Amino acid sequence: MTTQQPSSEPTMHVDRYERGWMIAAVIMLVSFAVAVTVAGLALGIQLPAPEARVNPQTVAVQGPFAAPGLRELAAKHPSVGEVRGLGVFWAIELVTDQQTREPLAPYGGSSPGMAATLAACKSGGLLPFSNYNRIHACPPCNVSDTEIADGLQILDAALTVADGYAS
Repeated sequence: MTTQQPSSEPTMHVDRYERGWMIAAVIMLVSFAVAVTVAGLALGIQLPAPEARVNPQTVAVQGPFAAPGLRELAAKHPSVGEVRGLGVFWAIELVTDQQTREPLAPYGGSSPGMAATLAACKSGGLLPFSNYNRIHACPPCNVSDTEIADGLQILDAALTVADGYAS
């Protein structure tokens, strides 16, 4: 006759009160999911129309945004050190001097010039994503050419503010 040794691995014990709370939590979670679904159906919420969905064939080519739009801004503004990106994810690097490529904001920080540039974007209605001395231009994949043109105009005005901090 062999005797079993107690296992050295810890075992989980669920008390009856804990089990009750877990069951109640699952019931509430399912009830919430059902309520959200019913409310969505009652309000007539639907998926976007086919023309509002992303067309994978136009993601790489977004009208005036990438090729001419941002590159024209880079050529026009002395505060732009480099424009780089692909598709609808682009970065505009802001510098105080195009020759030395000294960043407008130090690594890990900000500067008055960068703050003023971002404030100009926001006052124009453009919510920028910035990181140190870069502004990331990341419109949605289903952005229209009109929205791109509007965004480029706002960005042009903001870069004019940044030019005041460039030498």
